[in-house]
Amino acid sequence: MRRKKISIRAVKRLLRAHTYALRSLLIVVLVAALAVQSWHLWSKMLPEREHGASWLSSRGKQTVTDNSAAAMPIRFAARSSQGMYGVAYHTDGLQEAYEATADIWAQAFEQAQEPSAAQMEQYRSALQNNLLLMEYDGKIPMHILAGWLHCGMPEDMEDLVIGTVALCRVGNGEYTLFFRDSSMGTLRCADTHVDDDAFDAATGQFESNGCVLAVDEDASTASPELLYFSDSTACSVMSFAPYNGVDGIDDLLTAFGLDAAAAQNSSYTSNGADVYVSGSNTVRISQDGSMTYDGMGVRIGTAHGHDRIMQCVQTGYGLTEAALDAINSGAAPTLTAAYTDADSGQYIVVFGIQINGIPVDNTRTGYFARYAFEGNGLAHADLALRTCQTTGETVAVMPEKQAAAGQVMGTDASLSLRYIDEAAGTDSAWDAYEEDLEPTSQEPASGDTAGDELTEDTAEEDPAAGEQNMTSIWEDIDVTPADDAAAEERALGNTGSVGTDVSPQWYVLQYGDATQTPDTGRTLAPEDIVVVDADFDHLIRGGAAQ
Repeated sequence: MRRKKISIRAVKRLLRAHTYALRSLLIVVLVAALAVQSWHLWSKMLPEREHGASWLSSRGKQTVTDNSAAAMPIRFAARSSQGMYGVAYHTDGLQEAYEATADIWAQAFEQAQEPSAAQMEQYRSALQNNLLLMEYDGKIPMHILAGWLHCGMPEDMEDLVIGTVALCRVGNGEYTLFFRDSSMGTLRCADTHVDDDAFDAATGQFESNGCVLAVDEDASTASPELLYFSDSTACSVMSFAPYNGVDGIDDLLTAFGLDAAAAQNSSYTSNGADVYVSGSNTVRISQDGSMTYDGMGVRIGTAHGHDRIMQCVQTGYGLTEAALDAINSGAAPTLTAAYTDADSGQYIVVFGIQINGIPVDNTRTGYFARYAFEGNGLAHADLALRTCQTTGETVAVMPEKQAAAGQVMGTDASLSLRYIDEAAGTDSAWDAYEEDLEPTSQEPASGDTAGDELTEDTAEEDPAAGEQNMTSIWEDIDVTPADDAAAEERALGNTGSVGTDVSPQWYVLQYGDATQTPDTGRTLAPEDIVVVDADFDHLIRGGAAQ
């Protein structure tokens, strides 16, 4: 009995000593239980739409997208019961639309069936239904588009190369994806499933802004997905000039893996180009802004298959963005092509540039940067370093509908608003650099052979680059002095050379043989591009446009 009393008193002393701790523990347990019970009650009371569509719930989280400019289309359209909404050549508006519909695109890609050939009449009919549509300025592999959306897709869709993708409702719960090749214009389609409520919510968030698709106007000659707006657009006049090779050179060399200080201390001039060497890396920059890189100073990770290809794209984007920042260019990078070179086995990533969503074509190169990846790193790069700064002037660009009406457009022709940079002042060729190119050690890392992991994409020719040694010589062009003394002073102050003022213009683009089109996509060779009108602002002010 005595032992029992002693035990009871010991327990009481222990409880008194730890009363506060036990009370706190009890409170925590009760709060946790209350939270769990509340969640179960709310999940039964709320309709499913309050959580998001059933598909979104099954994914466990909302789609996270790549916000880089490289992922942005140049045109976006959405048709719902409220009417038609569209946005084109406007970076912020396109990014908002892309982000707002990313979940539906991801769902449609993951649920798609095997693609098959589609007929134009089938495409035209589907475009008149409720839809989502994106058009890119380039040749984008579908597996890269899926990578931007962080979603999967059937293997037989991964190697499709697209310029336009449309998701059209063809019945309750029934949808069709259409894929349009940006070179040949060929059509493929795939049945898919998306949640009706989620699709209605995605398309219904856009208010009608009066635009229409060409198919709505029964424009039998224009591409049916061409987006028509009724109002003119004010666009900036830009001044293009070659990079002077001085401002930002530290950042430029560092971005490509060179020790900037050491490379500049040991730099020399050869064949009119400044040569910078650091370790096994060599950068050459000509007075016309042409730049080449050779070496293995830029490494990529050890991923495989399409994940590695995505690493090449993201690395190329980062290098292009760094180059644009270093030379103080007012443009943004945009992916125009990514493929495996059939001859070298290297994976090629090509970037152009845009100004507020409007593509820029360099008539000398067809692109701003072209990267060749081999093994675990970047082996070679060609860049056309051109600065572009606003002049402070704007021009009114004729609406697409009026521009198309004024043209006798060929069958299935499209319109594209573009800045055409003729690269005035170019006086050298990339192949001149090759004469001074000394071999460098570029052996792939152990266990990795050149190109064996970078051949997942469909191999195709490299029409813009020609042979690997860049043998196509840039023709000499005389620099045309600026008419305006202020414009000349502005250009000289920014680049050390005279800039060329360029206004955006409409160009008629035809679908054709892929071997006849450069890396910029459907754009024809400069001499074959048809200018709709060279001076829209005067045309509109003169009242000639009806």
